Amino acid sequence: MLVGKSILFSLPILNTIINILKWVVPLLIVGYGAYKAYLIAITFYKEAKANEWMLIIRDGKLQSCGVGLSTWSLPGDQVVTFPSTIN
Repeated sequence: MLVGKSILFSLPILNTIINILKWVVPLLIVGYGAYKAYLIAITFYKEAKANEWMLIIRDGKLQSCGVGLSTWSLPGDQVVTFPSTIN
């Protein structure tokens, strides 16, 4: 009889744990996917220092340029930085 009572006592606890996991596991999966997407996207963000020129070249044409430029680039873009000092 003691074993039967302990099983009946543990069933609501197990049910509660399973219900919590039904919500937590999908949230963890979505969060992990968003984190991986962030890591991939951050590789396309480019910044030049305040004393550097940056050129973004796409298909052989200049897309944008500037000193201290910060922008997003596409996977095929050529990004060039060089100092803006005059000698």
